[in-house]
Amino acid sequence: MTSFLADIPKLVQELGFEPLPAEKRTEYLLSLEEIISSRVNVAVLERLSEEGHSLFISLIEQGRDEDALTYVREQVADFADLVRRVAGEAIEEFLFLKKKHATQ
Repeated sequence: MTSFLADIPKLVQELGFEPLPAEKRTEYLLSLEEIISSRVNVAVLERLSEEGHSLFISLIEQGRDEDALTYVREQVADFADLVRRVAGEAIEEFLFLKKKHATQ
């Protein structure tokens, strides 16, 4: 839908991706964005009615991502906060796992 990784340079530094070749950094960031997008979709689906689920999924399957995003923003009042929270949790989880593996 849209990029959840707004401050890419800061995120690259925070996640420790700086020493990696640019191609690898991009690959990792795209993977992280896919994970965040999936988690946001799950969180959105949890807030929609059954009818809302059907409409949202139908829009996505038709490739109408912008319409799906507009619909979600209309249905989920705190969508921007939801995205920030889910993205933050995913990044925190990544950093925790990275730190855990570094100490092993």
